[in-house]
Amino acid sequence: MENRKAIGIIGGGPGGLTLARILTMRGIAATVFELDEHPLSRPQGGTLDLHTDSGILALRQAGLEAEFLAHARYEDQESRIYDKGGALRFSDVGGIDRDRPEIDRTQLRAILIDSLPQTTIAWGQKIRAVAALDDGRHRIMGEQGSLGDFDLVVGGDGAWSVVRPLVSAARPVYSGVTFVELGIDDVDRRHPAIAGFVGHGKASV
Repeated sequence: MENRKAIGIIGGGPGGLTLARILTMRGIAATVFELDEHPLSRPQGGTLDLHTDSGILALRQAGLEAEFLAHARYEDQESRIYDKGGALRFSDVGGIDRDRPEIDRTQLRAILIDSLPQTTIAWGQKIRAVAALDDGRHRIMGEQGSLGDFDLVVGGDGAWSVVRPLVSAARPVYSGVTFVELGIDDVDRRHPAIAGFVGHGKASV
């Protein structure tokens, strides 16, 4: 029997979508509110490493481990650290049998989206606030007003979450570390020297 409780999940990233999938498998309907207009409206970032005792475990619970393994790259677990002059200072290029394989974020998101009913995700929804109601439920507010009242609201909306202030006074702070990310298409063929510099995994400078 389907659970009739209203559950709202803010954020259609890996966490929010995995939760929606697990709930759906157990007959519990949920609505995911996602800012993107559609799955490919913006780049999803670099690859993601999933560990056996967390990310892969969650996908197993979601019944999607086989789909994940079809795209997982166990060979891309190497790690290198270079100094600002380009000299290699640390290298971890051990075997490929470790427990944190890589997967492209776009591929992982597609696996999760394809596993959900089409009506689960409300695309193009910028959430402005979550307001507590007198009856214990919460109202999700979008740009045009209320998007509904929910018995449970889950925040999967990143650093500047609109849900977090309901449970914590903590706010993001700048740590003094800045990352710059870029991507090069077909790098192995077009720029083999750069591909060799990075290796099969990640490189930090």
